[in-house]
Amino acid sequence: MKLHACFYLLAAVIALIYGCKKDEPDEPNVSYEDIKPVKDYVYFQLGTYWIYEDNYGNVDSMYVYSAGEGIDTVRKSNGDIEGIYRFFQSKIHSVYDDYNYYIGYNSGWTSFHPTRHQVFMTKTKPGDYVGQIILMEYPPVIGNILYGEKNSIVKIENYYQIYNIGLVNYVSVIKMSNSIDIINNDQRTNYLIAKNVGIIQEELVDSNNVWKVIRYNIIQ
Repeated sequence: MKLHACFYLLAAVIALIYGCKKDEPDEPNVSYEDIKPVKDYVYFQLGTYWIYEDNYGNVDSMYVYSAGEGIDTVRKSNGDIEGIYRFFQSKIHSVYDDYNYYIGYNSGWTSFHPTRHQVFMTKTKPGDYVGQIILMEYPPVIGNILYGEKNSIVKIENYYQIYNIGLVNYVSVIKMSNSIDIINNDQRTNYLIAKNVGIIQEELVDSNNVWKVIRYNIIQ
């Protein structure tokens, strides 16, 4: 009888241990459908290019030279899965300043309740890493504030159903502001980002200069 009692006690302890063990994730923390609206704004494939012009007549040609997306599994030091995340990134080259701009997303930076997705932009070239900023947050909640490098304040300033540049109307445009934009010499900068087009206007506030898109070819 004592042997049977010990056996049942051991079985109960094992069941309790496994019952309390936290299940490891086996799916990404966001679905493809969750991030599709984000990709519509900032993810572009090879063959995509934009032509911009500033207030002084300078022209910049920017083109996508690499793009990719996937699922990343992050593990703890003991080998257990810490999280499974979705990511995507477009790498863009600027002919004007000869820098590369990486625009990317990783769901490891997504917060929940409510769900908030962040998109980052990095400026770099061989031998010179300039830095990274928060480019955009989605969904756009006007007035929402984030904090970036050098304690910069990144804010969703506005959302336009239609925004006009010249004779072209862009739809679903998010306006983001950055109080200390490290990829633009720490000056105040506004970015206007249109659905299915990307950055359509960059306002360098302290320089009193604005870059506007004048032509583009989009492949998503």
